[in-house]
Amino acid sequence: MQTWSVGATVHAPARPWELTQVGNCGSPIETEAGWLVLTHGVGPMRTYSIGALLLDLDHPERVLASLPEPPITAAAQERDGYVPNVVYSCGAMRHRDTLVIPYGTSSGDRGCTL
Repeated sequence: MQTWSVGATVHAPARPWELTQVGNCGSPIETEAGWLVLTHGVGPMRTYSIGALLLDLDHPERVLASLPEPPITAAAQERDGYVPNVVYSCGAMRHRDTLVIPYGTSSGDRGCTL
């Protein structure tokens, strides 16, 4: 197992929906395939989305896969509010073969199950 004493960039903005900013949404979730990391991306017009990365179990600095498109974005009716165009999460939980992602939007809280 890797011991980190110095910070390192694991993932940098690469796609349009995350070009302004990218960060993590909660703690990584251990799966058989690797560490699942939910990310939040900020694209044009400060539009937020939730993405995902898969990191190697033994070498989490190694990105095994990333989604080319965000699985969660704010729907049209969720774009207006105090902070427009926002969808965010502070983490997720795995329940057997289901990933539950509670998230908030500019117009109120939502959630989805993948």
